[in-house]
Amino acid sequence: MRKIKKYLKIHGGELNSRKVFFYQRSSLRPLTGRWRQVISDKFNNLDGKNVADLFAGSGIWGISMLSNRAKHVVFFEKDTASQRVIRENLINLKVSQDRYSMVYGSLPKSLEESGLSFDLICCDPPFKNLDLGSEVLKSSQNLVKKQTTLVCRWPNKISLPKLYNLDLVQKIEHGNESLNFFNFKNG
Repeated sequence: MRKIKKYLKIHGGELNSRKVFFYQRSSLRPLTGRWRQVISDKFNNLDGKNVADLFAGSGIWGISMLSNRAKHVVFFEKDTASQRVIRENLINLKVSQDRYSMVYGSLPKSLEESGLSFDLICCDPPFKNLDLGSEVLKSSQNLVKKQTTLVCRWPNKISLPKLYNLDLVQKIEHGNESLNFFNFKNG
């Protein structure tokens, strides 16, 4: 099977208009240009913020956050081919190694075992396994700081899981999916 190499353009920030590559696979759904622009506009200054990119896939979410000056991004991805692509993109973009790390393993176990907390959590679960996505969203509630934001890409026709300490503050729909922005309740 021939690998098809495709490119995504970074929207905004220090790496604006630079490209990252990925290999097209049926299980990979990289963010569209519209979503990348929404994310860049919403999080255009992440100075000093720690970010988690859950189900990193192509790595475009986390790379976009680095472009918008995130202090550190942790890419959570279990697929070794995706891990290699993310690392190669970061090297090609000359992102300093102290600004990112990779966590290998299955979610939510790898997230829980990391013991890390984040200012921003980006979650893009596989739409073919939303039960896993729901499980990860629930476990992420335990790894937050005051003022943590969670952004989740989710299909419109399927309800997000009920989460006891999340407030939905914005939902942006486009086509058959949406970006959902949550703030964590404290207390």
